[in-house]
Amino acid sequence: MKVVLQPTELKVLVRAINSLAKLGHEIYFECGTDDLSIKTVNSSRSAFAVIHFKQIFFDKFASTLPNGSVQRFKVPSSSCTNVFRLTSALEKSVLKCKMFLSTEETILTVQYFCKFGIVKTYNMSIIDCEQLEAVYSLECSANHLLISARLLGKW
Repeated sequence: MKVVLQPTELKVLVRAINSLAKLGHEIYFECGTDDLSIKTVNSSRSAFAVIHFKQIFFDKFASTLPNGSVQRFKVPSSSCTNVFRLTSALEKSVLKCKMFLSTEETILTVQYFCKFGIVKTYNMSIIDCEQLEAVYSLECSANHLLISARLLGKW
């Protein structure tokens, strides 16, 4: 897995990761051939959240996986929030962000390329994990929420 993000996309990714970190203690990453899913579950396993990012969201997206296969790993949410914390100073100076797995697939590396040639590199140890899926039926759900994109944008 290797992705490159521009500052606007990085801001969205940071908000997504920080939102998931408030819910669970671990952030699950699932990288497919054309998408990246970020998931979490709370400690009592009563709440589950997933955010999908398609290939078009990223400036560059490269996956070395064969078609149909998925690469799964998890990172402690405390590590993610420390790395993906966008302060106003960092937000103004970041030109692009590169995120990739090491060749041994044991470390997730995040690099911020900033103005004046400064590169900030963060290495996070990853943990192999099982498949994380919520088991439920949409038809049996008692509550349904429908909202237009225009109204959601104003909210």
